[in-house]
Amino acid sequence: MLRKLRDIAVIGALLTLLIGPSAAYAAATLSGATLDFGQGGSKIWDDGDLKISTDNFLYLGGPSLTYVSNALEVHGAIRVGNAFTGAFNGSQIYDDGALRIQGNTSGGTVISGAVQFTGTVTGLPAAAGSVALTPTTAQTILPSTNTVPLTVQLVSGGNTNILNLNSAAGTTVFSVGSTGNTAVSGTLTVTNDATFAGNVTLGDAAADTITFTGTPTFGTVAATTVTAVTYNGTAVGTNGVLFNNLTTGNITVGGVQTTGTITIGAAAAQTGNVVINGGITGGANTLFNNSTTSTIAIGGALTTGTLTLGNAAGTGAVVLSGGTTAANTLFANVTTGTITLGAGLTGGAFTLGAAANTAATVLNGGTTAANTIFAGTTTGSITLGAGLTTGNLTLGNAAATTSQTIINGGLSTTTAAPNQLFPNVTTGNLSIGQGLTTGGIWIGGGVIAAGVINVANGTVAGAANAGAQTVNIAGALATGANTVNIASGAGTGNTVNVASGVNTGTDTINLGSGNGATKTVNIATGVTTTATNVNVATGAAAATVTIGNVTGATAVNINTGTGASTFATTGAGTLVVGGAASTGALTFGASTGAGQTVNIGTGASTGADIVNIGTGTATTSKTVNIATGAISTVNIGTGAFANTLNIGTGNTTGVVTFGATAATGNTIIRGTQTTGTNALFDNTTTANTTFLNGVTTGTITIAGALTTGTYTVGTATATGTTTYRGTQTTGVNALFDNTTTANTTFLNGVTTGNITIAGALTTGVYTVGTAAATGNTVYRGTQTTGTNSLFDNTTTANTTMFAGVTTGTITIAGAVTTGNIAIGNAGANGNTVTINSGSTTTGRVILAGSGQLDFNGTAPAAPAATGAGTGTIIANSTDAVGQIGVDSQVLNTALVLTFSHTYTVAPLCVIAGADAGAATAIGSAAGVIVTSDATTMTLTYTGVASAKTFNYHCFKAT
Repeated sequence: MLRKLRDIAVIGALLTLLIGPSAAYAAATLSGATLDFGQGGSKIWDDGDLKISTDNFLYLGGPSLTYVSNALEVHGAIRVGNAFTGAFNGSQIYDDGALRIQGNTSGGTVISGAVQFTGTVTGLPAAAGSVALTPTTAQTILPSTNTVPLTVQLVSGGNTNILNLNSAAGTTVFSVGSTGNTAVSGTLTVTNDATFAGNVTLGDAAADTITFTGTPTFGTVAATTVTAVTYNGTAVGTNGVLFNNLTTGNITVGGVQTTGTITIGAAAAQTGNVVINGGITGGANTLFNNSTTSTIAIGGALTTGTLTLGNAAGTGAVVLSGGTTAANTLFANVTTGTITLGAGLTGGAFTLGAAANTAATVLNGGTTAANTIFAGTTTGSITLGAGLTTGNLTLGNAAATTSQTIINGGLSTTTAAPNQLFPNVTTGNLSIGQGLTTGGIWIGGGVIAAGVINVANGTVAGAANAGAQTVNIAGALATGANTVNIASGAGTGNTVNVASGVNTGTDTINLGSGNGATKTVNIATGVTTTATNVNVATGAAAATVTIGNVTGATAVNINTGTGASTFATTGAGTLVVGGAASTGALTFGASTGAGQTVNIGTGASTGADIVNIGTGTATTSKTVNIATGAISTVNIGTGAFANTLNIGTGNTTGVVTFGATAATGNTIIRGTQTTGTNALFDNTTTANTTFLNGVTTGTITIAGALTTGTYTVGTATATGTTTYRGTQTTGVNALFDNTTTANTTFLNGVTTGNITIAGALTTGVYTVGTAAATGNTVYRGTQTTGTNSLFDNTTTANTTMFAGVTTGTITIAGAVTTGNIAIGNAGANGNTVTINSGSTTTGRVILAGSGQLDFNGTAPAAPAATGAGTGTIIANSTDAVGQIGVDSQVLNTALVLTFSHTYTVAPLCVIAGADAGAATAIGSAAGVIVTSDATTMTLTYTGVASAKTFNYHCFKAT
């Protein structure tokens, strides 16, 4: 390039010499390699490089283009004049240690076309509508039209972060990943509503605290472990449920509790039904089947209601097992009420005592009432001591002096159903009145009208006797001390017949029936070593046998040895022990020996037996005691049959008690294993029901063996209160703690009532679910009116929710379409709501649907106007978002908004014009400057003669 310039200079100098200098210019001279123009020191020379020098300006005036074909080195500034006027306006390029391109003062610097920077670019200036990379003041990106203000896009295939915001230390505190994941490492403050449409993770460690200051609303909460203090239901009248969707799993209430109390139902305020349903098909339903030493009370506080065990229509067995060493009692505290056992039994067997029992079975009667046994039996058979082989069967008290023992027989006149005493005794001894010392023994009526007592009125001396016979044995005409012996000879064998003839009329047989002095009637009482058989009306005819009377102190004693004793009726005959006017004690099995078996109604009849104990109507009341005098085992309905057992079903105002308050043995109530419905207190409507109220240290298990059936507490139509209480001191209360894969439903039918769980818990830990749970936990609330609450009484304590969730999805109000979702209390002051990201890679996503994303907060006061005018603020404006303005004042140049809160870090604020006045202020040459500190946001602008309204958004860290 220098050579070309040198050639041009030489040619130019030669032309100058040939043409000659003009009059206006000095002559140019060529001296060796130097061309001197003789004007101001301008010359061209070559000293190895072509050089052009002048004392002022050097002009290269190509008419269209001046071309430099190689590198151009300039040691000063390159000044660029106006391309159209040629005037220099200040644009230049120079190097003062850094390359500088300087535009003129009016037009600035404009770079058109693609610009590529391969090195570091710093110090770019910020003008109106531009953004500086190293700003010294706050900047605003404000498009002039409705376009996207700024787009940051990765290169195709890029996988780095789209955006990083770093702290002063260079640490990234906010980032947007290549796929849109957003991470905030600091504290995020959201002052208005927020919607999370995807998976949300709150906390990344168990120590993290998630605080809901307001009232959380959860459409569906799915979590493996939820720890809560109180489960509150909806308004009064609705049903509360827990685990109501479980069908096959196990549900445990207090499964690991050791010393506390588990309460189902309110102790005093419960007016509705408390129903504990058991399995209807398989499994053995149990109540407290692991209690070994504690006391179990069912209906311990019941005073006026009815306590029912078993269903009136049940077909399964109802078994009441007692302690093997303690004195088991049924209705031991009943003094005036009525107690009925098996009152509705029609076809099943009613058994008191076990067939193999070696201890005593005692039935005590009322001391003043007329006690009856099987008084309602009309057509069945009644057997006393049918299986007795070695023990004694005693009717009446051996020491009784004023009471009567009456054995009534059938009233039928047929010979097919005679009344019998000891009809099965073949080799044993029979004694009537064996212990009688001063009383009398009557066989037959008192004074016969005809004055004749007939004994074996049949054939005499082998000849037929058609005439009237009178057989007197110590009759009324005898006045002395008579000894009457019948067949008392020592022969080889006597047959003594008394009125044994076949007569066409009615026979009357009297033994010792005359009035007078005290009579002693002995029948086979003198035999001590020889087996004696005594038969009374054992023929097949319908006979009425009466022993004793109901007058005065009449006593009837029937003693048997080891040969047993039988009171049997046939067909529809009725056996009555204890007359209607009896007030004395009626005792069955009062043996003081080694032990005996007392059977009542144990015969294997082909029809339906009815066994009644104490069922008659008394003027005052009846007290029925069963096994109250000794250590006993009482079995009721223990046979493997379809039994129906009713206890206290007719009791309306009395008390039904199972177990004693001081009992230390086990009490087990079992229900059906197959079909049907087991029920406890299922007819309780308005009365209070207490269940297991006295248990203090033992373990209570309800449905402990339930595997596949349904376990229900409470009825679907209950309107009362159901309360579950746990331990007050130590131990762990558990509910369904062994449920692994099955569904659990709890309080599922509650629609309008209140459900309170651990309502009085103040200092303990309330846990729902186990740490290792893998199933779902769902909390549902009201679908219509009312407010569902979670931890709504937490004031100063920390609350953790979903703290253990690491990889699952947490959805809060995922199905909400029209309602509001609030996190934090609208009126709370000084609270911080934190949403953690979980890690630096997962980020936080806040998405809004077709609605808006709002950041509400406390409204600040109207802004102060600088220069002139009055500042205004639109309603519902907050520190985060709002609209401020000033009336028409040309002298107004600034607005200062004071935040309602003092922030640790100054918020980052942006503004936009909301009307023409604000747009004019923003478009002024001085621009709009937005600055903020911990307490205020300041807008400065050029005053314009119009009202100005600005929209603002401020983003705060803390």
